[in-house]
Amino acid sequence: MNHWVNVVRCLTATAIIAAPGCNSDTGPGTDGGTGGGTGVYLSFCDLPAPCQDIAQACHPKDDGSKGPIHDCHIVGHEVGTVEACSAKHTECLKTCGDAPALSDGPVEDLGAACHDAS
Repeated sequence: MNHWVNVVRCLTATAIIAAPGCNSDTGPGTDGGTGGGTGVYLSFCDLPAPCQDIAQACHPKDDGSKGPIHDCHIVGHEVGTVEACSAKHTECLKTCGDAPALSDGPVEDLGAACHDAS
């Protein structure tokens, strides 16, 4: 039972955290970039580590516009496979790391809900 409570908490927290910054109004092949996104963001807690790295780096920098930041965000948060994220890991961390922040506020830790022990 406790396991399911944690799963539900993680999914709820991820949905709340991801919703403002992740535009999911687009469908397959219409994500505005070349990432091949599905239009559905995967649960951050369930992503493989390389994808989590990319999603954490790119999520706060992606305004949904066409381009490499959005493409990287799609790879990390929608495609979400070890193969795809490992292939783009170094490139995306540099691309998103070099991009300006969309806000002056603190960057949210997308993984906080995954590590919540309560």
